Amino acid sequence: MSNLVETIRDILRRAYGTKPTRSFWYYRLASTGIIIAAVLVLVLGLVAQVAIGAIEEAIDAWMPS
Repeated sequence: MSNLVETIRDILRRAYGTKPTRSFWYYRLASTGIIIAAVLVLVLGLVAQVAIGAIEEAIDAWMPS
């Protein structure tokens, strides 16, 4: 998946005529970090969605309308 991020970076560099300013391994490490961070955000979003649903059900059980 980090190949996709690197491909997008390469396309943008070519489009704007810029050169990489850091080494290859730094960009790969950064791409891997971006992917890991995105997965963590997605997992946290799923956990929050489940927690909110559980809290909503608990409140409804304790205080029925």
